[in-house]
Parts: sequence; structure tokens; C-alpha cells
Amino acid sequence: MFNWFCKTCSALVRSTRIMNRVAVLFGLCILALLTFGIIMLASTSAFGAWHTRGGDTFFFTRRQAVWMGLGLAVGGLLAWLDYRQLRKLAWALFILAALLLAGLLIFGTPINGAVRWYVLGPVRFQPSEFAKYALVILLARWLEKAQRRPKGVEEPRMRHWWWGVWGPLSLAGGLGLLILKEPDLGTTLLLGMVTLVLLWLAGASGRWLGVIVGTGMAAMAAFLVAIFQYEMFQDSYQVKRILRWWYEDDLEGSNYQQWIAMVALGAGGVEGVGLGNSRMKLAYLPEAHTDFIFPIIGEELGLVASLAVVFVFCLLVVSGFLLSARAGFFRAVSGLRHHDYNRPADDDQPRRGHQCHSQQRNAAALHQLWRVQPRDDPRGSWHCA
Repeated sequence: MFNWFCKTCSALVRSTRIMNRVAVLFGLCILALLTFGIIMLASTSAFGAWHTRGGDTFFFTRRQAVWMGLGLAVGGLLAWLDYRQLRKLAWALFILAALLLAGLLIFGTPINGAVRWYVLGPVRFQPSEFAKYALVILLARWLEKAQRRPKGVEEPRMRHWWWGVWGPLSLAGGLGLLILKEPDLGTTLLLGMVTLVLLWLAGASGRWLGVIVGTGMAAMAAFLVAIFQYEMFQDSYQVKRILRWWYEDDLEGSNYQQWIAMVALGAGGVEGVGLGNSRMKLAYLPEAHTDFIFPIIGEELGLVASLAVVFVFCLLVVSGFLLSARAGFFRAVSGLRHHDYNRPADDDQPRRGHQCHSQQRNAAALHQLWRVQPRDDPRGSWHCA
């Protein structure tokens, strides 16, 4: 089954006609999600904006539209640039991300019990979001170089313990420790998992990866036994959140937001109560127009629309995966790699382009991926790591 999947992906990537259609699908998914997001934001945020912004019902919608426009403009500019130039900026972006995260310890503004933001007047900036992109770009650069085989050596650097495993993990761990100080356990775990997946896809030593994953799972099991069986670490911020989520015994406190979100999803049923008719957004569900907008989608438009949103995101991920497989620089993170480790990067391939707020950064990143347009690649077959 896995071999069939690898062969199918390889055939799709080699077909310029199919990849042209994938690029169109990728763009349509972006436009659909942006349009749907603005509509749902207008519906979800109107009540809160009217109360908190002096009767300006569409304050959040208008602000989001401005950021979306800026993101599309920056993304359009980046899409015409050669993404391979990111090689030269990989270390600079990583160091900048590390400095921004370290600066939070001194200049960060506490919000909801965590120090994750720089606040400059009406503008908020979250360095951990920038750090995600910086780490992936640096890992792509690192793993690309690791695919090469030094003179006189039979195996590529990727099989070396430092180049193939501990070097990338050290880079991710440095950023992870800074993010964990905010505290932000979720983003820290995300960086770790992404790094391990990229190492596996790039062909790192299975023995080392097995030891790391096995040790991590054993440590996680011991940690869970310690907090549930022996009631250890009860004063930890992360442990309190885990316990409250697991026991669901504080519906008026720590579990209130999750509880109301589930109520909203359940109230929508299959068809929903109608666009704009949500009750939970009327001061019941905190942050309904930001992190918890999906329950409002489920309440107003129902199960079918909610699943459709998830499906479009899946299409976006799959099409982005296939497009990234065409890029020499990003082959280390695309899930496909070449048989020959000694081949140089694809600087000889023709350049061709089609096309701080979180939406602006995401739009720029998506446009940069769309920049990897289909083209003929006659240099051999590809296989999954």
C-alpha cells in the first residue's frame, strides 16, 4: 500500500499537465478559504465588535480584510522571486527568530497568563509564528546539504549522527526551549514533531530516530503516570491544563471555553441554525471570532459545512505537498527525494513565477509555495523516504 502511494506520488509529480491542475487547485483552495473566512468573521465578530468598539459592527472584519490584502500583496511579490534565494537567508532568519523569542523574556507583554506577544500600539507580533517558518527553511537548507556525499565517503552526510539527527534536533530544541518559557507547550511539541518528520523524510538513520521516539514515548508514559497516579507536578501550568481537560470538572472555569464550544457544535446539528443566527457567539463563547471560530461555523452552518472546511484544508495540504516536491531546495521537506545524493541542487532549472500579521505571514508562505510551479524534470525517478 505504501509503495503504491509512493509510485502514485512520483507519477503525479512528473506529469506537467497534472501539476498545472494541482497548482490551480491550490490557488482555488486559498481563495475559497479566504473568502469563507471573511464571511464567517463578519458573522462571528459583529456582536462583540458592537459592544467593545463603540458600535462599529465590522471593526474586526475590516481589520482582517486589510491584513488579508497586505498578505496577498506581499505573497504576490514573493511569488515572483526565486525561492532558492532563501538558502542565503536561512541562518539569518533562524538567528532573528531566536533573538525575537529571547527578547520576549524582557520586552514581551503578558496576555492571558502567557508572554508570547510584542505589542506595539494596535499591532501585535507573535515571534513563535515566525520561528516556525524560520526553522523549516533552515532545516530544508541543512538537510539539502546533508544529502550530498563528501569525496571519498560512500554514504551521504545524512547518515552521520550529527548531520542527520542531532544537529537538526539541536536547532529545533534551542527554539523550543525559548518558546516553552512563554509558556507555549503546544508550539514546542509541534516544532519537535515537525523536525522528526522532516528527518525521517530526508532519510535520517532509522536507528537513531527509533531510539529518540521510543525514549520520548517512554518519558511521556512516565509523566502521565506521575501526574495521574501519584499526583505529581500539580502546580505546573501545563499539568493543570491537562488535568482540567481530562477530568472536565471545571466547566465554569478552565473547561468553560471547551464546554461552550462543544455546545455550539452540537447545537448546529447537520444543517446548522443559519448564517448569523448563532447564540453561543453572543458573549457566551470567549474568543469566538479568533481561536474558536470553528464551533460557530458548526453551529451556524452545520456538520456538512464543517466537514467541507476540513476537506478544503486537506486539499490545500495535499496540493501543497505535490507542488513542493518539484522544488530542489525543498525536496528535503517535501516527502520525496532523489535516488542520487550527489546531484547538486536544481539551480539550472528555469525560473518561472505565477503568482506582522499571522494572515499576512501565512499568505506570503502559501504564495511562496505556489511559486514552485510545475515544469519538466527529466532527471530521474523519485521515491518516498
